[in-house]
Amino acid sequence: MSTYTGPQTAQHDNSKMYDNSQMYNQSRMHNNSRMYNNSRMYNNSRMCDNSRMCDNSQMHAQSQMHDNSRMHDYSRMHDHSRMCDNSRMCDNSQMCGNSRMYGNSCMRGYGIATHPGHVVCADNVGVECTCLTVHPDTQLGLRVNRGCFTGSVADFLAAVRDKPKDDMWRDAYPELLYGLVYAVTVALERYPIEGVPMDLVHEAQAMTAKGGTR
Repeated sequence: MSTYTGPQTAQHDNSKMYDNSQMYNQSRMHNNSRMYNNSRMYNNSRMCDNSRMCDNSQMHAQSQMHDNSRMHDYSRMHDHSRMCDNSRMCDNSQMCGNSRMYGNSCMRGYGIATHPGHVVCADNVGVECTCLTVHPDTQLGLRVNRGCFTGSVADFLAAVRDKPKDDMWRDAYPELLYGLVYAVTVALERYPIEGVPMDLVHEAQAMTAKGGTR
């Protein structure tokens, strides 16, 4: 396998391509960015800093990756979307429009975002001090990611209920989750995404409003 760079593409600084990765149109790589496997860059997309693309991930239009952001699997970036800090995209997730990811946020499953308010997170959560992320999902309505866990709000609350009753996070998780779910729900009501089942979104919001462990 060999890499491919189109005639108007450009690699700057210490950026590198490996495997079968390919660049087209006027895409650009800067700094220490890396492309691996079958990843693709199109149009005016940009990779900067220590960002990484792996597997079958793709960037389109004027999307940009910064800092230590990562794309894996079949994830896609479109339009003016941005990834910053230590954010990650996995599985079949998509960023479109003016969506943004910051901090240690993680988008998984069939996640999708078109607005900055569609992906919200809280850092230093749990005894492992990992990131708790909530985002829209075309299959689940809302998806919750934390550490190795990814699933629906109901599945996450069920996992929390299995914690020992003297675990401080058993009561803290539902309260924290309520704020994140509420924020994403409000963003979806103002900036709806075609394909995201709002009935499941509102169901998840009602579930967190009632409290998860009681």
